[in-house]
Amino acid sequence: MRKFSAHFILTGTGVLLNKGIVVTTDQGVIMEIIDTNGAFEERSSVEFYSGIITPGFVNAALSPKINMLKPAHQKWTMINAIDETITKDLFAVSQNELQKTNRICLGLKSAASNDQQALFKLIKDLCSNFPMISLAQVVTWATKNGAEALSISDRYGSIEIGKQPGLNLLTGLDMGDMTIKSTSVLEKLF
Repeated sequence: MRKFSAHFILTGTGVLLNKGIVVTTDQGVIMEIIDTNGAFEERSSVEFYSGIITPGFVNAALSPKINMLKPAHQKWTMINAIDETITKDLFAVSQNELQKTNRICLGLKSAASNDQQALFKLIKDLCSNFPMISLAQVVTWATKNGAEALSISDRYGSIEIGKQPGLNLLTGLDMGDMTIKSTSVLEKLF
């Protein structure tokens, strides 16, 4: 059993835990999620990290059901790069509409040997080019939405009891605004 904590945990479900704790089996299955409400006290065997813990990223392009040309699957729009089309078409909608529809996922054209780092670069590009989109929203696109688009959300994509999403640690962020900087780093914890 392992216990992970950080300044913040973005669960991929829209929940933000301030100094929460995620307890996993040795195989990475989530056993317990503890909301400390920011009142973290040192506990036995808790690995505390400076930064933000997120679920492992899901490369939605790995599905034959999703076409890599922007409006993809009937339910999903996939972002695989920053270009003029995305600027005009995707982010022309209001922030409220974007939050409501939320049918966006992230995907790469090929299964890279290190999808997590490649997807993190795409997340950094999105956050840099579209500062009106929150880090929490982009993380949802890269985790929960990707898993839903691939029909694997019963096991991956969010930090929830019984799931095995893997855990990422984002460091070097502006913790005051919860924004990524060009120097931010991704480390895979589990």
